[in-house]
Amino acid sequence: MSYYCSVCNDQISDKMYAYSMDHFGRAICMECLQKNSDGRGPAPVAKATPQAVKLSYALTKRGIRNNLVTHDAIRHVDISIPWARLFIELDFQQQVFDEKQLHADLEREVYDQEDISTVKVPNALVDQNVDAVADSLAKFAVRRYRQDKEEKDYEDEEEDDLDL
Repeated sequence: MSYYCSVCNDQISDKMYAYSMDHFGRAICMECLQKNSDGRGPAPVAKATPQAVKLSYALTKRGIRNNLVTHDAIRHVDISIPWARLFIELDFQQQVFDEKQLHADLEREVYDQEDISTVKVPNALVDQNVDAVADSLAKFAVRRYRQDKEEKDYEDEEEDDLDL
């Protein structure tokens, strides 16, 4: 499995991935860490919550590239999956902690902002069954990416038809 720096997107080793996840809560290459220590680069941000780290790792094991603790223009985001235009916020309290409820929330795309969906997942659900949460989110992210790609391909075809 390959890991990538969340700052510069360069590939990093398994060892560097483990180190940066343990110390900074996200994947960071040595060069970006050194830039930060010299004051010339982006800071590696505060440590992520244990649930965010656990879920991010579970998603990565499923081949879902993601970033821990990012910020959009308005708020802090626990996990982002940029290629699927998906934010995941943890610690949201919810009445029902089961997989069916999570699927319903994913289908509803709980909170939309500027074409980016935000899914809110309770920490308790991650603690109870991180694998089920990661499986559901992975399937959702891939499906969302494919739908976006199909829509873009369709729009491109329409533009080509107009050019005739």
